[in-house]
Amino acid sequence: KRSVVWDQENPNCLWIGGRDGANMELMKDPSLLCQEAKRYAYYPGGQNDGWPDGRKNIVRNFYGFVRDGKGPLQNVPDFPTFEDGHLEMKIIDAVLDSSQRGRWVRVK
Repeated sequence: KRSVVWDQENPNCLWIGGRDGANMELMKDPSLLCQEAKRYAYYPGGQNDGWPDGRKNIVRNFYGFVRDGKGPLQNVPDFPTFEDGHLEMKIIDAVLDSSQRGRWVRVK
């Protein structure tokens, strides 16, 4: 029973809230990341990875996927897909609907 908040303007910090204990902030530190995630952290803890780094990762992974002849039905992409974008738009629609109604709504 936790909530997680990530703020694009403070990308190296993850806020974690819990019902049964104190809230905490987890700072990005490559030494805490699993091996798969470490390849996306170019700088040591306390140093900012930024928007250009994220874009570079997405483009590099997409080109590698195409270059290696992988297909989305046989392989899980490690970059956002059109399906991910569609889900994001549904979430945004639900946020706007929730704001207008003043209550929680389901993502459709």
